[in-house]
Amino acid sequence: MGTALAGRFLTVGTAAPENLLVIEKSKERRAQLKDILACRLESEISSELSQADLVWLAVKPQDLDVVCSELKPHLCAHHLVVSIMAGVTVAVLEKRLGRHARLVRAMPNLPLSLGEGMTVYYPHPQLVDQDFVMLEQVLSAVGACLRLETEDMIDAATALSGSGPAYFFYFLEYTLQAAQQLGFTPEQARLMVAQTFKGAMALWLAGEEDVAALRKRVTSKGGTTAAAVAVFDAGRLGEVLYNGILQAHKRAKELGAASS
Repeated sequence: MGTALAGRFLTVGTAAPENLLVIEKSKERRAQLKDILACRLESEISSELSQADLVWLAVKPQDLDVVCSELKPHLCAHHLVVSIMAGVTVAVLEKRLGRHARLVRAMPNLPLSLGEGMTVYYPHPQLVDQDFVMLEQVLSAVGACLRLETEDMIDAATALSGSGPAYFFYFLEYTLQAAQQLGFTPEQARLMVAQTFKGAMALWLAGEEDVAALRKRVTSKGGTTAAAVAVFDAGRLGEVLYNGILQAHKRAKELGAASS
């Protein structure tokens, strides 16, 4: 996700190559990033960080203690630190970073690489409007953003928009398999399925009908759609999807508890 963020910032000019610094400990990964990101790459945090306005923590929650211990000596009062670590609360970050309060907890998703991401964020209570203006200007480069009033909703957003693209790709994967089983080539299946989902999304966004009403419009009694929906219902597909999202939410909360 950090690579996707950096790449998008460079693509749209949010950050100039000379002003974007990526810290990556792994020598092998740095070598890979040289072919992906036209920016500065370093293996360690240094005093050079003082020149930055925004500091992004794009690491796994398991690396919380290590990254905070290395970052803390180099933090300046003006730094706005944005964490995308799942489950790690603002309070935990503040404690690990020596009471640094200019903090934002955010959860983006992968479509940000094309400027179609969904990022939700919760700010430390001490942040002011000027901070939000700067942050949302940056986030506008990667898609839509939403400020949350309560931090517990970050875990809910993690389960919904953070993991959501994977749910879509899961459904898409099996739809494409069915298309090929029915005799379409991979290229034909890609065109048909992509345009069908794209058109359905456009239809939903263009009108005021809810998705249940739209589904009923397509589902004629005794028809082909009804036959498919009957199988979905028999397999409790809707319930399984619903429960899967709730399980993702539970896991997000577990990650937060483990980091506190």
